[in-house]
Amino acid sequence: MNQNDFLQTLSNYRASIVKTLPGYISKRLTDDESLADELSLMLYSRDVLARALASADISAQTHLSEIEQLDRQLLNLKDALLPLVPFYAQLRQRKPRPRSQWWYYLDEVVSSPPIEKKTSINYWLPLTPQPAP
Repeated sequence: MNQNDFLQTLSNYRASIVKTLPGYISKRLTDDESLADELSLMLYSRDVLARALASADISAQTHLSEIEQLDRQLLNLKDALLPLVPFYAQLRQRKPRPRSQWWYYLDEVVSSPPIEKKTSINYWLPLTPQPAP
């Protein structure tokens, strides 16, 4: 991935987490179709960032701390976001996703661990799927 594509993808992810999703949570933005599109863009952007990190892309490595910070912000938004997107689980069912792509499993990520492997950002994704709340 070239650096400009990486930086654009990071910018899309940042805008989703910092501006757009909080706009829906605060009800400043209300268009459900746009929310679905924005959520899809956020998930796609995080997929691209994950591939760049996995390939040891130098651009990704230099922005690792920002990506981790944005991931923490996304996890902090999940409880307010999920009631707005009852179709969230369907996004991963269209194309099955490995559990390592935790951003597709926000409805299963919990903040208090039941004795499972701890992630680097202090949230837990149980090893077996949990029923949606």
